[in-house]
Amino acid sequence: MKNKKAKNIKKSSYIDCYYMNTNEIGSRDLYEAISEVAKNKIEFWEAADVIEIELGEKSSIDIEKLSMFRDVDDKKFLDTHNVNVIYGIKTDSEHREDMEKIFRVVVGKIGGFVCSDSDDFMPIFIR
Repeated sequence: MKNKKAKNIKKSSYIDCYYMNTNEIGSRDLYEAISEVAKNKIEFWEAADVIEIELGEKSSIDIEKLSMFRDVDDKKFLDTHNVNVIYGIKTDSEHREDMEKIFRVVVGKIGGFVCSDSDDFMPIFIR
């Protein structure tokens, strides 16, 4: 029996989280706050409410405005935290620190918080 070498295939895992705000922050407001801190190339599609921060070859932070959640438990969280706008954030796990660095500044400038894409939205990463 021959020994077969296992190929090391590096698979990226992704982080999904949410940026939420009590104010109705438009995608342009969010884009402008991100533009002040992100040193990378930023693509902005205002009509689609989509922002992409390029982090290198094949890596990015993708941000998209979402509809308010309709699930009863989700709505309870949104009501408790007075959330009026939600943006989905997705990046690969290797760039979590980059995402957190950018959103710490965003939260400092325009408020809101970043929380986990989990059943109870915990933990809240940035407040």
